[in-house]
Amino acid sequence: MKRPVLLSILLAAALLLTVTIHEDGTDAQVPPTVSGVHVLNVGEDYFEIEWETDTPTTCIVEYGRTKDYGRTKELGGSFDSYHKTNITGLDKTTKYHFRIVAENVAGELGYSGDFTVTTGPQSEVEGGTPGWVWGLVALSMIVLFFYLVFIRPARQMQ
Repeated sequence: MKRPVLLSILLAAALLLTVTIHEDGTDAQVPPTVSGVHVLNVGEDYFEIEWETDTPTTCIVEYGRTKDYGRTKELGGSFDSYHKTNITGLDKTTKYHFRIVAENVAGELGYSGDFTVTTGPQSEVEGGTPGWVWGLVALSMIVLFFYLVFIRPARQMQ
């Protein structure tokens, strides 16, 4: 009598742990994962981003001046794993928050973290090296050259 009860409990547990698999092989209970979010280009009134998802998804970009976002851009109806889009019509020199919302074929939603980008008066991606830095590097190289070629040998001859 104890054996059928134990068997029933094990069978019930196995049924609860069973995961539904769709025709395309995706796990119906696991939301998609958004990764590799990169800002490719920033302009006066736009920015361009790309990202990947671990399963084919359709995506929406939520964006706005705060983490409440407020605006969205939908990316077509095709299910892809690589995504790229431009967010246009933005204000100049303004900081924007954005995140990616990915939906798989089963309707589960996955969210990226919050990212920020600032539109600018010129097309320069944050993290680029300003021109004055390269000028300073060039000047330093010239000073080092003159020291090694002219000043150091003259001191050694004395």
